[in-house]
Amino acid sequence: MKAEHEDQLQHLEMALQRHVNLLREPNKVKRRRAIKHISQSIEEILDRSEDAKQQEDSEGWKAVCRNLFYNTVGENLIDCIQDASEKPREISVTLCRQLLPILNLENETKGEKFFQLMVKSLHHQIGSCPQNEPSEEVRLFQLQLTIDLVDRAPKFALAAMDQLIGIATSSCADAYPEVKVTVSSLFRGISKELLSCESLQASTCEKVAGRLSAACLPNMKHQRSKVRTSALECFSSILLARGSLEQWSKEALSQIAKLTMDRTSAVRIQLCKHLGTWLQELKLERSGRSQLVLLLLTLASDEDDSCKEEALEAFCRLGTIKEMRGKILADRKLSEDSSLARMVLDCDGDESKSLEGKEELPAQKGRISGIIPALCAIDICPQILNQLDSWTAQDRYQASNTLLTLLNMAKGELVPMIKEILTSLVKHMTDMEDPAFKTICLNLESIGKLLPPEAWLEQVFKSLESQAEGSHSSWLSGLEKMLQGSMSIVEKKELVRKQFAPRLARIISRRTISLSDDRPSRFYARSCLQSLLAHFEGSPRLEDVPVSDVFWSLLQLHSKVETRDEFEKLEKVVSKLGSIMQQFELESGAEGKSGTAQSLASDVVYNHQFMSALRRVLHPHTKVEEVDFENDSEQTRLLVTLLRRAATVVHHYLPAVMPLLTKACGSVDNDPRTRIHILSLLLQLLNSSRRSSWNSHASQIVERIVLPNMVWRSGDTALTIRHTAIKILARIFQQVSERKCRQDIARHLGKSLEVLETCLDDDDARVRLIMAQGVFTPLLSMEDPVLDELQLSKLYPKLTDRLDDSDDSVRIATTSALRALICCALPPAEAFDRTGQAFTYIVKHSLIHLDDSETKICDAVFEFLRSVSFYNPKVFVELVADARSRHTTPQRCDALLKCASDSSVDVDHA
Repeated sequence: MKAEHEDQLQHLEMALQRHVNLLREPNKVKRRRAIKHISQSIEEILDRSEDAKQQEDSEGWKAVCRNLFYNTVGENLIDCIQDASEKPREISVTLCRQLLPILNLENETKGEKFFQLMVKSLHHQIGSCPQNEPSEEVRLFQLQLTIDLVDRAPKFALAAMDQLIGIATSSCADAYPEVKVTVSSLFRGISKELLSCESLQASTCEKVAGRLSAACLPNMKHQRSKVRTSALECFSSILLARGSLEQWSKEALSQIAKLTMDRTSAVRIQLCKHLGTWLQELKLERSGRSQLVLLLLTLASDEDDSCKEEALEAFCRLGTIKEMRGKILADRKLSEDSSLARMVLDCDGDESKSLEGKEELPAQKGRISGIIPALCAIDICPQILNQLDSWTAQDRYQASNTLLTLLNMAKGELVPMIKEILTSLVKHMTDMEDPAFKTICLNLESIGKLLPPEAWLEQVFKSLESQAEGSHSSWLSGLEKMLQGSMSIVEKKELVRKQFAPRLARIISRRTISLSDDRPSRFYARSCLQSLLAHFEGSPRLEDVPVSDVFWSLLQLHSKVETRDEFEKLEKVVSKLGSIMQQFELESGAEGKSGTAQSLASDVVYNHQFMSALRRVLHPHTKVEEVDFENDSEQTRLLVTLLRRAATVVHHYLPAVMPLLTKACGSVDNDPRTRIHILSLLLQLLNSSRRSSWNSHASQIVERIVLPNMVWRSGDTALTIRHTAIKILARIFQQVSERKCRQDIARHLGKSLEVLETCLDDDDARVRLIMAQGVFTPLLSMEDPVLDELQLSKLYPKLTDRLDDSDDSVRIATTSALRALICCALPPAEAFDRTGQAFTYIVKHSLIHLDDSETKICDAVFEFLRSVSFYNPKVFVELVADARSRHTTPQRCDALLKCASDSSVDVDHA
C-alpha cells in the first residue's frame, strides 16, 4: 500500500469513527444516518478503485476498503444486520455484498472470524422458524449474502455447518416466493462443500442430506412453477453431491414422481434434464435405476412435444454410454446370445458409424434411445401396471401413456410380461368413459402390431377358454384391438391367418360366448369375427378360411339379436364372409335374384353353409321326431334363425326343411312362440322363393301346418297364429300353379270347411278380409268344384252375412267370393236351387247394399249382381223390380233389369 493510501486510510478511520459510534445509539434516526454515511464513504473509495487508471492504484484503494472493514467498520456493520430498524439492516447487507469480492476472506487473518460473525448474524435473522427478519426484501438480501459468503469462502463453510443448514432449511419454508427460488444456489454450495466432505462421517452427511431434502420437498407442491423448479434443483444438488440413491432419496422419489404430471411444461422439461443427469452420474443399483428410468419414460410419453423430445434425447445420450449398458446387462445376468445383448451390439455398430462421420439416421437414433427402456423393461413394467390399477383417472391415463411408450421402445422384450400386461389392460376395457380408455386401446393395438402373435394370442385363448359365461367381453374387446393392430404388418397378418384363425373361430363359436346372455360379450364377439375376416381378404385358398365355425358363431349371434342396429352389423359381417367366398366363384343359390351386393354375398354364405349348420342345430338328434318343439329352447331359436336368414335359398333344401316345419307347427301343444316364428318364417319363404318350388309341398303345408293353426282359440297369441296361418293359405293359392296340387289343397279345405267358416266370423277384420278375398274366392273359383251341395247350402248364408260386416274392405271382398260361389261353385239352378231359395237369399241381401251410402260398396254390389243375373233371370228380375221402388237411386236397378233382359234374350237364343 502506498503512503498516500495509508494516509487516506487513517483519515477515513478518524472520520468514520464518530459514525461508527453512532451505530450504537438508541435513536434509530441517528443510526440510519450513520450507516448511510459509512455506506457513502466506502462507495466513494470503491468508485476510486474502479476509476483508477493503473492497476496498482486500483489495488491500493481496494486495500484501503479491506483494512477499513477489518479494523474499523466490520464488526459494527455485521451487528447492524440485526438492527431493530429495517433501513440499517438493508444497507449493511447491501454494503457487505459489495465488499465481499475484495475482502479475500480465505486469505486474510481475520477472514474466518468475520465469516463466522456474518453467518451467525444472518442465522439469527433468517436461520430459525419463525424468522426474526420481518421484511421480505431484506430476507432475500440476507439470503443472497449467505450464498455469496459460501461461494467466496467455501473452506469456512464446514465450521458454520449448522448455521448454514438452518438458513437453508428456514429459507425453504419462507413465505416469500423469491426466497424459495433463490435458496437453490445456497443448496448447491452447501451440497458441494459439506455433503461430499471427507472430514465428515458418512452417517453425518447422510443425516444432513436427509434434513435438506425434507426441507425442499414441500416446495415441489408450491403453486408457482419457479419455486417447484428451484426445489427440484435443490434436490438434484443434494443427490449429485451424495452420488447415490440413499434411503432419504428413495423416499423422496415418490414426490418427484408427481412432478411428471406437473401442470407446467417447463417444470417437466427440467425434470427430464435432471433425470438424465442422475442416471448418468449416480452410482445406481438395479431397483433405483428402474425407478429413474420409469420417471424418464413417463416424461417421454408426455403430451408436450418439447418435454417428449427432451426425454428422448436423454435416453439417446444414456444409450451411448457403454459402461451403463454393460452394468444393466450384468445386473440382468444376460448371456451374450440374448436378444438384448444383440441389440446392444447393433447399437454399438450404429454408434461407430456415427463416429465415422456418417449422418445419424432417425431409425438409428430411435434404436439407441430405446436401449435403456428395453434393458429395464422387465423391472419397470410391473410398476406401470400397478399405476394402471390406480383409483384415480389421472394416474391411469399417465400409466397407459407410459406403457404405450414402453411398448414402442422395448417391443419383444415385454413378451415375458404379456400375461400381466394383457390382464391389466383388458380389465379397463369395460369403462368407455375412462379418460385412459383410448390410450388403452392404442396399447392393445400396439401389442398386436409389435409383439409376436403367438405370445398374445395364446394368452387370449387361455383366458377365453377359462372364463365363465358373461365374463368374456373385456378379453374379446382387447382381442379385437390386437387383431386390428396385427393387420398393419403383413407377416403377422399371415401368421394369424394360417396358424391361429381356426382355433380362434372355434373358441368364439362356443355357446358361452356367441350365445351368452351378456350383450357386450356378443357385441365384441361379432367385432372379433369382423377383424378376423379382414385377415383373409385376398386369401389364396378357401380352405384357409374357417367358414364353418365363423358362420356358426354368426348364426348363434343372430339368434340373440335384440335391436335393428345389432342385426344390421351382423349382416355386414355375414356379407363380408360371403365376399371372401365369392372370390372362389361359389354360387349363391338364388338364381335370377336381384339385390344389393351385400344381400347377394350373404346368399353365398347361406347357400354354402345351410346343410352343415342345420346338422349342427339338430345335433345330437338325427331324426326330426326327436326334436322337442313343445318348449321354447336354444335349439328351436337357432333353427328359426337359420331358416329365417336363409329364406332366399331354402327352396333348394325343402325336402330337409319341410319335416321340421311340419313338426314345429303340426300340434297346437307346441310352444306358441315357436309356432309364431315358424309360421312367419314359412310366410317369408313363400314370399321370397320361386313358385314352382312349393307345388310338391303345398298340400302337406295346408293339411299339417295351416289348418291345425286356424282353429279358433282365445287370446292375442292365438290370434297372431291364426292370422299368420291364414296368410300362408292365401299365399299358397297364389304360389301353387299346378292344377292337381290346387285340387288337393281344395279337398283338404273342403274337409275342414267348418274351420274356414269359423275364421270367416273372426273378431279380427284382417282375418275376415283374407278369408273372403284370399281363401274363399280362389277356393270357390276352382275349375273342378270340390264342395258338395250340402256344404254349399251351409256356406252361402255365412258368406252373404259378410255383406253386413263392419269393415268396408270385407264387404267388398265378400262380393268377389259370392261371385265365385254363384258363377263357379254352385250347380245349375234347375239342379241345385229349383225353388230359387238360395239365389233369392243372396240377391235380396245384396240389393239392400246396392243403395248403400258408400259409393264403393254400391259399385262392388252392382258389379256382383250384374255378373250373376244369368243364374236365374226370372227370380232376379222380380227381386230387382220389387226393390226399385224402395231405392233412392233407382238408376242402378234399371241397369240391372236391362242386364237381366239381355241375359234372358241370350239364353233363349242359345
